[in-house]
Amino acid sequence: MLKNIEVFALKEGFSSSYERKKRLGQYFSGEKLGRLLANLAGVESDNTVLDTMAGSGDLLSSCHELGVAQNALSGIEVDPIAYKECNRRLNESNCVLGSAFEESSYSNFKNREWDVVITNPPYVRYQRMSSRAGSDNLLSNATEIRSQLLKVLESLSHLDARDKEIFSNLIKNYSGLSDLAVPSWILNSLLVKEGGTFALVLPESWLSRDYALIVKYILFRWFRIEYIVEDANACWFSEAQVKTTLLIARRIPRKESAFDFCEHDNFLKVSIFDKAKSNSSLVGNLYPSNDKPERLFSGDMRECLLSKYSIHSEMLEVESVPLSNMILGVEKYIKNKKWFGKVESNRNINSSPLISFPYEMLSWSNGIKGNVKFVDLISLGVRFGQGLRTGANSFFYLDLISCDIDYFKVRTSKLTGFSEIKVSHEHVMKVIRRQSELPIGYTVSDDDLLGCVLTIEGYALSEDILESNGLAREEYTALDSDLSDYIRRAELINFGSDSNPKKVVELSAVSTNVRTEKKGSAERYWYMLPSIARRHKPDMFLARVNNSSPKVFLNQDSKAIIDANFSTVWLEGESKLDVYSLLAIMNSTLFSVFLECSASVMGGGALKVEATHLKRLSIPDFTAIVLTNLSSLGFDLSVSVSDDQSKEIVRKIDEEIISFIFEEDNVELALIDLEELKNKALVKRSK
Repeated sequence: MLKNIEVFALKEGFSSSYERKKRLGQYFSGEKLGRLLANLAGVESDNTVLDTMAGSGDLLSSCHELGVAQNALSGIEVDPIAYKECNRRLNESNCVLGSAFEESSYSNFKNREWDVVITNPPYVRYQRMSSRAGSDNLLSNATEIRSQLLKVLESLSHLDARDKEIFSNLIKNYSGLSDLAVPSWILNSLLVKEGGTFALVLPESWLSRDYALIVKYILFRWFRIEYIVEDANACWFSEAQVKTTLLIARRIPRKESAFDFCEHDNFLKVSIFDKAKSNSSLVGNLYPSNDKPERLFSGDMRECLLSKYSIHSEMLEVESVPLSNMILGVEKYIKNKKWFGKVESNRNINSSPLISFPYEMLSWSNGIKGNVKFVDLISLGVRFGQGLRTGANSFFYLDLISCDIDYFKVRTSKLTGFSEIKVSHEHVMKVIRRQSELPIGYTVSDDDLLGCVLTIEGYALSEDILESNGLAREEYTALDSDLSDYIRRAELINFGSDSNPKKVVELSAVSTNVRTEKKGSAERYWYMLPSIARRHKPDMFLARVNNSSPKVFLNQDSKAIIDANFSTVWLEGESKLDVYSLLAIMNSTLFSVFLECSASVMGGGALKVEATHLKRLSIPDFTAIVLTNLSSLGFDLSVSVSDDQSKEIVRKIDEEIISFIFEEDNVELALIDLEELKNKALVKRSK
């Protein structure tokens, strides 16, 4: 079977079955996940059910187990191999081979609205959607998918003119950086009958990504969220690197505004831990003596939803969360999107100084003084980004051996031969490449770094200069022999794999370095990185992947280059913050808890902190006196040299912050409870 799949992949024009799987975004649900989702969705025997990305039929089979007749099951699958397996399992169902984005794929269905739409959308990054794939051209590119989605929308008779107008604007305006899941979510939301159920398997990142705001808008305006269920230990998909989330929502009549909500509207946030899993069920150990644990679990969750119960155990955590908490947390960001004015007339952005706390912090935040305002960091001139991505670290990164007044003596990578070469100071900068290079303290000095990155400007290979008929002859000086020989050797090395060899210039992130001559600018060559931006030499940075609590480092005088393994932070324009007050705030326990509650937890329990998470965080609107105190503490933190010393300074930072936002009598308890929230979050993601 595996051999046949490999042959089929090659026949379709893919380099391997692995590449084919990535282009298709295939992470099949499996029977255990299918049963859990179908039961939570409340599937009943008289329902009509659709899975637009049916795969091998796991979700549809789970609905069939709950009594749905095969002739009430509909499915679409683009992969002939998966379709064949789905058809074998459900040979009396209405399953078709084709793309769910093609209007013609729905021609054999009696209706185009279903009681239950249940699916596991493919995860395909936007970079892989830039061109068609497969010899039969079954896989459309991103532009085609948008166009096809509009055609499907127009064919749906159950949507009224206003629905179609709004959805048309949303389809035309979702981000081009979206992965395939976003148009998939939009497509599936269109097909749910009013009063029906929308049940999705999603990566946890949908809760925090900017490009998913459009999906949240759809949920708020046409659906009532009932359950958000997380795979707390990222164990449901062994090959996936992030946690999985299940979303179950009920289709309602279109609301006048997505931000209208009832004070009593709640949904359940459920975390299922690995300990709940038995051999046959993801919740089997919760009901060890029952052969249908998913049914019991679904009933218990329905009771928790209606009664607003909470559960806290080593296998399961359940919290009833006000819908207002979720809406207020993203309302400002949605209303700032260009497309918002096309779908709602009310352009007034909620200017309330209140912050929407993560649900884990709601109880703790009740003690905050009523007159305390919160402000987002962006409004204070704080900017966030990602460090330098070279596209070929084995070429651009070098290890420092020694230096003199003019040259660095460096060692090249294993791939490029571990050779020792001399490089002029003007061609390299110091760089932090990985976490193992970080100091014990909180400040990185480029004088202490042994990593270097090639940043060639104003120089080129002599042959490149000679071959040019333009500005290169005037603007570039020939590189010296050591560096020239290194570049020439690198051009002959295989930077790909044995099965898929690639020259360095063929690497996707390196090929874009090549530029033809433009008006006033000479051509550029593959060995020239793009200009170093502020995000590459920031004031501060923190690791994107954190096993323990995120730690924010000061980049002394913003001298060192920071690698893309890190999220970067810098101040821009006038700000009442300075680097030391910001360093103090971002290393406080309050900030750490904010990150634990809003960033993404990966498969092994690490916390992934991206710029998009940081941009949404708010801090108290501190007075000038408090900021002066925090700046002093931030400076002390920057020069601390031991863990004990640093912990004492962070404790003082916490006291300064909590004393500002809580009444004096409540400060001590608030500090204790905040530390407990942090520890609880760390334990939860390390279970």
